[in-house]
Parts: sequence; structure tokens; C-alpha cells
Amino acid sequence: MVQLWYRIFLDHPYATINPQGYWKHGIFSIVNSGSGIKYMVAGVIHGIFPCFFPFATSSWVIRSFIKVVESKRHHNELQQYLSPNFLEEVRKQIKK
Repeated sequence: MVQLWYRIFLDHPYATINPQGYWKHGIFSIVNSGSGIKYMVAGVIHGIFPCFFPFATSSWVIRSFIKVVESKRHHNELQQYLSPNFLEEVRKQIKK
């Protein structure tokens, strides 16, 4: 039973080279996803009325990507989609 609770609540937050606690992971996920919903709605509105919310959604996606890179929690996932050279260049740019 304890293993089941661990798998449900703690396995994922601790499963990376930079583990997070349950609450830190949960709060980040809820806040970032809530923000994403807001910006996705803005993107739909922008699609219909281009004068509203220009670059709002794309800017949010970029900011969210930077958070993912800075978190050092998604190394394998980032390497799956991005070349090591590109990822290194992104990390250099973020540090500036």
C-alpha cells in the first residue's frame, strides 16, 4: 500500500536529477498550467482577431520553455527533441 502511495504522489517529483518535493512540484504545475490555459485562450482570440494579444501566447511558450530548461528536471526529454548544440546555446543565453 505504501508503494502505491509513493508511486501516485512522489515517484514523478523525485524521478529526475533535480528532484522536487510533492508541494513544490504541485504548485509549479498548477500555476504554470493555469497560466498556460489563459495564454492558450488568448491565442484563440488572437487567431480570430489578430490585433488582440499579439505574441502573447508565443512569448508564454518561450518563457515556459526557459523554466523547463532552468529546472534541470527534463534533461532526457529535452535531448529527445533538441540537439545538444542547440540546448547548450540556450543554456548560455539564459545565463546572460
